[in-house]
Amino acid sequence: MAHAKVEPDRGWDRRSKQRESLMNLSSHSCLCLITVSMVLCSARAMAAPPIGAGQADLVPFFAEGAQPEQGVLRIVESPGLRPAIATADRVVMRDVPLAPGLSVELGLHRVEVFTPNAKVVLGTAQGDVPLARPDIRMFAGHVSGRGDSSAFVSFVPGGVQGWVSLGGETFILSSGPKGGAGGLAVHSPRRLPPGKRRPSSFTCEADKLALPVRVAKAGAVRPRGTPTGPSACRAAVLAIETDYEFTGWLFGGDTEASGAYAATLIGAVSEIFMRDFNASLSIGFLRLWDADVDPWDQGGTLDQLFQFQDYWNANMTGEVRNAVHFLSGRGLGGGVAYLPGLCYPEYDYGLSANLAGYFPYPIENNHWANWDLMVVAHELGHNFGAPHTHDMAPPVDGCAFGDCSIVPNGTIMSYCHLCSGGLADVRMEIHTRSVYEAILPTLDAMTFCDLVEPCDPVGDCNGDGVLDMADVDCFVEVALGQTPYNGPLQRCDLVNDGTVNGIDAGPFVDAMLGM
Repeated sequence: MAHAKVEPDRGWDRRSKQRESLMNLSSHSCLCLITVSMVLCSARAMAAPPIGAGQADLVPFFAEGAQPEQGVLRIVESPGLRPAIATADRVVMRDVPLAPGLSVELGLHRVEVFTPNAKVVLGTAQGDVPLARPDIRMFAGHVSGRGDSSAFVSFVPGGVQGWVSLGGETFILSSGPKGGAGGLAVHSPRRLPPGKRRPSSFTCEADKLALPVRVAKAGAVRPRGTPTGPSACRAAVLAIETDYEFTGWLFGGDTEASGAYAATLIGAVSEIFMRDFNASLSIGFLRLWDADVDPWDQGGTLDQLFQFQDYWNANMTGEVRNAVHFLSGRGLGGGVAYLPGLCYPEYDYGLSANLAGYFPYPIENNHWANWDLMVVAHELGHNFGAPHTHDMAPPVDGCAFGDCSIVPNGTIMSYCHLCSGGLADVRMEIHTRSVYEAILPTLDAMTFCDLVEPCDPVGDCNGDGVLDMADVDCFVEVALGQTPYNGPLQRCDLVNDGTVNGIDAGPFVDAMLGM
């Protein structure tokens, strides 16, 4: 069978096609033509940076063999991959295999999830002991030439975890459990054979929690935080707590491995939040336990959340954070979080349990069904103000009530994993109504903290921290409506009017030219 690629559409030919397509947009063709002409002029004034120090261009993986009966493609790392990415800030990964007959090119940038002054500690019976930060390289970005895509890849010693989202379909890269012999694999939950699709057991008990009236009223009446300004970004700092089972059961007591996985989870969720509503996450504090001396002994998510909350309110108020999240290796039933909880004093808590320690992995029995990433993203979504999609008015979907007509387009805050396809029925996205009706209003009216900070640099459409030709392409894709994500729109809306068009082109070009 011929090997098909999702080819990146490069150079002036693509921008010429974009300009031509703009001319056919009758409703706002003048503004769009101004947008494109100004952006193209700025592009001519810039030279694409050569691959050099801090950059890598490589073929990272090779397809080893497909297992059609399992819906899996086995892949192996290229020999020079790890040395090439060790010091790279930007990486072009070519010919990345996603499925038999499908490969893509990824444009990625380095992601650092720990704050500059982050503390990583080992919990002991005698107190906390400092640990070195885990050895981890994380990269995020998108499929070249596809505004409807995103990607995240985390490299740790002996393993890879990541995902590529393309046109609403998510492909999972996973090395499986620590010490497993299955090797690296990539798969799409949608492409798994029907016999391997079944409902996930994850449940969330956020609807059983409520902020005390005094706290809720305080959040409602205080003056709102800084309004979102042009090209404003948001950044939240998390403290991460764990239990002994997270390190002892999932990683055999290896704190280097458990710490790297905790960072991988938060880095991956941060990429989703950045893409969907322009808010990044970082870790300011991480505690791991390699002996069974932690203070956690409750048997369900709600009871464990309350014990965790009481302990931190009594002993850990000195740790600066906007929210605290508990990662548990125990089978407590699923997850739970305060809605909202972000920045609420004494109520900024959430918990994710039943974790597996790796992204879904169909090679071994029952290792395909976990979705640690979705559980953590779901509970942190509650902290950011998003209710379950079936609790919105009107409901986004009825999956929680047995109406699965929306699948396979369920989203992270839904219960569509309960439908017959399980995780194949859930897109790794926050629904746009959740973003516009819940999360952004919550963030705009923050009373206990202000997460807004200027995007650096202004005009950084793709959020990789530099201004280059990729931002030109991103800006044009947003102006043409070729990307479905809110994050790039917010970063390109330089006049803060809720849309991106020719009016934004002037300040965008000024930013690109350093004016």
